[in-house]
Amino acid sequence: PPILDWPADKMDVMVNNYPNDLHVIYIEPESLEELALRLSKDGRDQDGQRFAKGQIELENYISGLYDPFIDLKIVNKSGQAKEQALKIYEHFVK
Repeated sequence: PPILDWPADKMDVMVNNYPNDLHVIYIEPESLEELALRLSKDGRDQDGQRFAKGQIELENYISGLYDPFIDLKIVNKSGQAKEQALKIYEHFVK
């Protein structure tokens, strides 16, 4: 199955177009500082707009706004990519 990085605030588009065909995983950054660092490292956020949108998305996520769409929540901890990938795989295949 394909993997798609999709804005959480637009999940209704995916749900409406692919009902019962989605497995939604929300991968939360370890911290806002880590998110800012990762976005700045590769030049994806030169003007800070992506970080600002990420903050809003995280606030909505924490408030439970996206819970109806999410099948699995993962915290993206530094140095634990293999363990995180295994959790996602195990959740998907069951």
